[in-house]
Amino acid sequence: MKGIAPHHAAIRLPRIRPQHLGPPACALALVVLLMLGAGCRDEAPVAPPGGDEPPEINFAFLPTAQGQRITTRDTLRFLVTTDAPAGCTCAWRLGDDPVSATEAYTFVPSAPGIDTLRVAAAVDRATSTYYWVIETVEFDVPLPPVVPLITAREGTAPGEAIVTWQQVVDAEVRVVGYAFAASPDGPLTEENWEQNEQGRVPFVPETPFYVEILDGEAGLVPGQMAWFYVRSYDVYGRLSRLGNSARTRVPGEWWLSGSLVDGAGAPVAGQEVRVDGDRLGVLSAADGTFRLGPLLDLDPTGAIRVVGSDIPDEGWCGFTSGALDTMSGNDVRIVMLPRRDLADGCDFYEGEWLPFFRHMTNTRIVATDPAASLLWSWPEYPVDVWVPEGSGFSGLDFAAAMRAAMATWNLHLGEEYLREAADEASADVICEYVDDLPGAFGKVTLTAPAGYNLSEIIPQRMLLRLDRGITGQDVLDIVTLHELGHVLGLANHVACGNGGYLMTLGLAVANLDLPVPIHIDELDAVRALRQLPQGTNMALYRVGP
Repeated sequence: MKGIAPHHAAIRLPRIRPQHLGPPACALALVVLLMLGAGCRDEAPVAPPGGDEPPEINFAFLPTAQGQRITTRDTLRFLVTTDAPAGCTCAWRLGDDPVSATEAYTFVPSAPGIDTLRVAAAVDRATSTYYWVIETVEFDVPLPPVVPLITAREGTAPGEAIVTWQQVVDAEVRVVGYAFAASPDGPLTEENWEQNEQGRVPFVPETPFYVEILDGEAGLVPGQMAWFYVRSYDVYGRLSRLGNSARTRVPGEWWLSGSLVDGAGAPVAGQEVRVDGDRLGVLSAADGTFRLGPLLDLDPTGAIRVVGSDIPDEGWCGFTSGALDTMSGNDVRIVMLPRRDLADGCDFYEGEWLPFFRHMTNTRIVATDPAASLLWSWPEYPVDVWVPEGSGFSGLDFAAAMRAAMATWNLHLGEEYLREAADEASADVICEYVDDLPGAFGKVTLTAPAGYNLSEIIPQRMLLRLDRGITGQDVLDIVTLHELGHVLGLANHVACGNGGYLMTLGLAVANLDLPVPIHIDELDAVRALRQLPQGTNMALYRVGP
């Protein structure tokens, strides 16, 4: 009858090095194995008389080394395998105690010391046994390294903070991840770490830096400081020491708000308004109001961009405000200027109303002189005009002509812009009828503040002079209308001689035969002057979107 070839030596001494097992442990291991020696080999059961031979089965025992050394933090898995399709039955004993009947057993140490583990495996009548001596030593390995270079900065949205840290290196025990925590109440300690821990991320070998974004779910409070910590942890779940923290102020939010009005002060609805690189946008409401946000209060500047029309003679000019903050960005009032072609007879100003307005108000864009584009107008309306009684050499009633011209402007502007003053002392504009006015029939000069020309500063008082040598009523009527145009802020003269403009260098007497002797472009310019805030930078407006 054929026996089964032994899978292991008859007596298998544990492969335990003296430095792994101290002298007592080595001695004990030898004693244990020698006492159990004959059973430490594959058995070759003998078939009963008249029976079949036992099956030829190969057993393997893992780990193969019979001397094992682990720490109190470790576990060790033992396994029996065979080439039998149905596997084998096993009986495991730890010392004298049965511990498992499956093909695998996991040893979990309870304390430092030496344990013996034996397994008896069988397939039908083929059996084999194996032994291990396990030395358990106290766990004595340094904690994972402290995480280096932790930084924190404000996030890209209100209530967010961004935390970064550098990969740990030279860990004696494998680091498997990082735990991060946030505290709005000051620095953390070991005692309050757990309640402030926000999450964990796995260790990624080729990643030099890690980034986490935290928000209100981490307890962050917009507008307040927060402290952030990151700790590495190893395969045993041990955390590194706290180490240094990083802190930052958590950004709060603010909103840009305002309203759009036209030159008459009426609301502009349905106009596209955007902010901050076009990332936020709304349409103005029926009452012209808008609200844009949220924006970060840590960088409290934003610019309102009103999208203008890209079609000539339709809609509005584009506008982009200067930098606004949490104070100046509330209830911003934006006057919309029309995108309109000029009269057919005017070939100047690129054919557009906005360049015409800049010229008439002396607010041209000059790269070397930022102040050149600032707009100034009367601080209050209506403007009070002192109209003394008087006549010209030919008997023309200058006072009546002045009052008629004021009424014409008010009529076509749609509200009172000019008002007759009760006395000279209270007047903003004083009219004088002079005997000789060289080179002109009329002239307006700024008398206060002194030393400035029209449009260079907020006016306080003006002087309007008429030459008493004017002989025709039509000339007197057009001159008074023209000079009041200067009073109302049209400081320059229209460059084009055709098109029906009042404010030309020559006498536009033909305008008196028109239903409206003042061109619509001029009327809209005066309306805009009244609505636009003092010091408006006209460079902020543009033709097109």
